[in-house]
Amino acid sequence: MLAFLSHVREQGLLWPLITLYVSFFLAYTNVSAPYPFLGNALKDHHVDSISIGVAYAMHPMGIAVAQFFTERLENRYGTVKMHSGGFLLAGSCTLLIAFAFDIMTSPGAAAGFVIGVRFLQGMGEGITDNAMISMYQINYKDEVGKVLGISEGAVGLGMAVGPLLGGVLYNAGGYRTPLIVVSVPLLVLGSIGSFLLKDLKCRQDVGTDATSSEASAEPKPHSHVLTAIVSIGIFVVFTGLGCVTPLFPIYFKDEFGWNEAAIGAIFAVGGTCYFVCGMFTGHLSDENVKKPCPSIYPFLVGPLISGLSYAAAGPFPGLPFSATLQKVFILTSVPFASIGQSFTLICGMGMLTLTARTHSVASSVFNASLNLGLAVGPVMGTTFYSQFGFRWAMALNMFLELSFLIIAWPATTVLMKGLIEKRGAATARAKNLRNLSSEFLLFPPEKKTAPAEPISVATTTPDATHEIP
Repeated sequence: MLAFLSHVREQGLLWPLITLYVSFFLAYTNVSAPYPFLGNALKDHHVDSISIGVAYAMHPMGIAVAQFFTERLENRYGTVKMHSGGFLLAGSCTLLIAFAFDIMTSPGAAAGFVIGVRFLQGMGEGITDNAMISMYQINYKDEVGKVLGISEGAVGLGMAVGPLLGGVLYNAGGYRTPLIVVSVPLLVLGSIGSFLLKDLKCRQDVGTDATSSEASAEPKPHSHVLTAIVSIGIFVVFTGLGCVTPLFPIYFKDEFGWNEAAIGAIFAVGGTCYFVCGMFTGHLSDENVKKPCPSIYPFLVGPLISGLSYAAAGPFPGLPFSATLQKVFILTSVPFASIGQSFTLICGMGMLTLTARTHSVASSVFNASLNLGLAVGPVMGTTFYSQFGFRWAMALNMFLELSFLIIAWPATTVLMKGLIEKRGAATARAKNLRNLSSEFLLFPPEKKTAPAEPISVATTTPDATHEIP
């Protein structure tokens, strides 16, 4: 890592990399800060559980919608400008959410306002995320894996700091305080981001060669079925995360009487585990992808750990149940669920780069699966919670993830073996073509020779020298 940072510094790209790291940290601090209190704040204003789930779902839904037009905007206005514009939009929406109950007095109007503004906030987040990833691909193209690993560390750090900061500030100053505090850095970074990132290249600087070369190249061996299975796994695991995001604060406060600071601390533990595990998982994924025969098993570890964690958090109907025992289960299950999500996210992206036809397809499938799961999860979780209770909501998460694991394990093993065989055949075919072209080339290109220089020959006369060409 130190060698990589030294290399980046020599290229003059260290400070932009630090700026992008801080950008990811601030963005996900802003995303996760309302986790401990937003659901309870809406509930205190007499908003029903399903509407609370929809409010949580709108943020990732906005991110997903932003995928459809962000690249076009980047091509027109530049990646750096879109980075700044996304931060300004997200920060402004956070401020509007802070004053939602002042702007709208009735519960229904306030809930609708929060839902709509969180959708716009998610669009700002999606624009910023895509812009930062584009900057990585253009400016750090030889070290994209390492840079993304560093960024995932920033995401985990933001997910650890945000809930803890949000819970503490909520207890200290009420609903508006944490939202105002986390919005100010976004607005500042959006205002000065263009200056801090001025040394980075944009899409306009590299032209269309970088994007068209991949499309014009011969298609690499790929598997649509395997790509679909990996995307379903990402969707299922992050549906579980989306499910517990609104449920944990509501249930912890109603059942155990924990305040928002304590709830934020629980989320912070999960974010810290994600941060620590992300470094190891990124290295594991990179090493796995480089192998001649990559394994699907690191990706499948995610649903296994995450599903068992939800079974313990419930706990699953039929397991011993008491308030004290459940607290122990929950406090141990949250970090393990974060570890499972880390394996799914990072190893899933690595597998998609192998199974999808192009890197662009892999990135699109990854973002769509992730954000669709985060959008479906809150609505599903709050609906089950209101109808069947917390234990059955956690049991549903466990059932979905372990069912995917049981079905996907044998299928992905067979499909990966076939994909590896196709890759080996394609490599051998390309090698044979190169050998044939060099062996049977009838008219090799003429070698250009430099013109002969004149030769100086001295005659017997001392003062005369005749040059013979």
